[in-house]
Amino acid sequence: MDSKDWKIFNYLRENSRAFIKEIAKQLNIPHSTVYERMKRMKNEGIIKKFTILPDYKKLGLDVCAYLLINFDPRSLRTQEEVAREIAQIDRVYGVDIITGEWDILVKVRTENMDVLRDVIVRKIREIKGVEKTETLVVFESIKETC
Repeated sequence: MDSKDWKIFNYLRENSRAFIKEIAKQLNIPHSTVYERMKRMKNEGIIKKFTILPDYKKLGLDVCAYLLINFDPRSLRTQEEVAREIAQIDRVYGVDIITGEWDILVKVRTENMDVLRDVIVRKIREIKGVEKTETLVVFESIKETC
């Protein structure tokens, strides 16, 4: 990616709904160049999809938490299998396999603490391969881009 690609990419990160004409005008890049580069980035998988960043509180999802999970290798499952099963749970918004003391990082959004408890205790902790969890509740999000 060259500097024009990065300009287009970063503009789209902030406003994925922008029309090509608006992007071209704001970045001072020809309309046809913006179109072709966006098309190429999408075809090459650089841009996977165009999406939104909702206000979760207005949607009633007031609680955001991160779960640190230790994987149990004695479970006869792979870490990826466990992570993929966690990813299928309703209210799970992100799952990453990580390095360090913990093995999996999970982002959860719920209506309240009771629902958060149910997601963790009755769903995630019941998955074969989840050995231990630690929950980090978010007080305030300062920056969120995806």
